[in-house]
Amino acid sequence: MAFSSTRWTHERWLSTWAYILNSLSHGITAVDAERNEVLELLRSPDKRARVGLAVNGVSWADLYEWPIQAQFVWSAVRIIPIVELYQLFWPANFRKRFAELHDGRMMESSYEPSTREMPKIMAHMQAMSAQLRALVYCGRSMSDLIRGAREGNDEDFFLAVRIDPAVITGRFGARRIQRALAISEPRFMTTLTTMLRTPIKAEGELDRLQRALWLLSLTKQLQHLTEERAAELFIRRTRLYRQHGARDAQRSLWRYIQRWKKNHATKSGQKMSSQF
Repeated sequence: MAFSSTRWTHERWLSTWAYILNSLSHGITAVDAERNEVLELLRSPDKRARVGLAVNGVSWADLYEWPIQAQFVWSAVRIIPIVELYQLFWPANFRKRFAELHDGRMMESSYEPSTREMPKIMAHMQAMSAQLRALVYCGRSMSDLIRGAREGNDEDFFLAVRIDPAVITGRFGARRIQRALAISEPRFMTTLTTMLRTPIKAEGELDRLQRALWLLSLTKQLQHLTEERAAELFIRRTRLYRQHGARDAQRSLWRYIQRWKKNHATKSGQKMSSQF
């Protein structure tokens, strides 16, 4: 009896996370498609020129000096029209919208920003995308990295630069570069140049399995994974793991997860050691 109860618990865990990860996968696909549509529109020289002129004076780097929660709320309010924001978060509509997202039936927004509004929307989208990219890449937000840099950790600043080079235009970035020039820190400037030349991949190109593992780690659920459950969740139920021609896909996946956990533990240890 205890065995069947334990098995049911494992099955429920797998089913719940398969549902969540499939829903997020649908959402990521929709976001990527919308981003590609925007980029396609910007291929028009006239539109790109108008947007380029309008972008002058717009900065999102200073948003990283806010706590991530405050920045996300402010960006959502600035990007999404009030009517759509109300419809999205009103409790009576939430279950319906979530079901539509999961099934791929969510209707596209009828809101079309004007060229004048586009820079504001692009700025906030850039900031939100970089925050997510930082969380997936190193388990820390851009806000956390900039806070660490303000406290004197240049490694945090260099990592933030790789995630979003625009941080050098923010208030802190400008001050730090000016200080390096004023007191002659050639090593800092050389490293900064290297970081600008080696940006990390955009969030749309990151392996979705990495996102899933990060989410499981964040919610303290990674401990539930065994080799068999990982194969069930990521190969058979969500298909997030592409086998890449591996003869033993289950074993290949488990090695991938172990490497990820080791790297994640190393980064967490480095963060903890830097605090003492």
